Amino acid sequence: MTPTPVFLLSMPRGGSTWLQRLIGCHDEIATLNEPWFLLPLIYMRRRRGISSEYWQDTCGKALGELFGRLDDGEAVFDAAVRAFAGRVHEAATPNGERYFLDKTPRYALVAEDIVRIFPDAKLIFLWRNPLSVLSSMLELSGDRWLV
Repeated sequence: MTPTPVFLLSMPRGGSTWLQRLIGCHDEIATLNEPWFLLPLIYMRRRRGISSEYWQDTCGKALGELFGRLDDGEAVFDAAVRAFAGRVHEAATPNGERYFLDKTPRYALVAEDIVRIFPDAKLIFLWRNPLSVLSSMLELSGDRWLV
């Protein structure tokens, strides 16, 4: 059975790891640390915002043309991403957990896509005071100039 995806959206250093660990204690929830795998899939059709050896601009243009020629091409693409993610989530829930919690902070960049691609998903939006995030970043790096 494919588990229901749960996406924990937050900024980096926003407390998401702590919340993930807390939620992941539940018997019906499986989770892995920051899977990230949806980012390249979602960005695949974009022409900007990604660097690659294979010329992402050209790839995004070609995929846009490909899916533009298909009947309901965007829905076809979304269904393919959803099916792939479902298979990964199944593999990540070996004990038959009902939910798979994906905590990848950078998914905040593609939140609209996630809502569209996964209409049945549960979403958790974690907001932390930006000054606390900055403090956490400084504490982690130890160098105020790296922020």
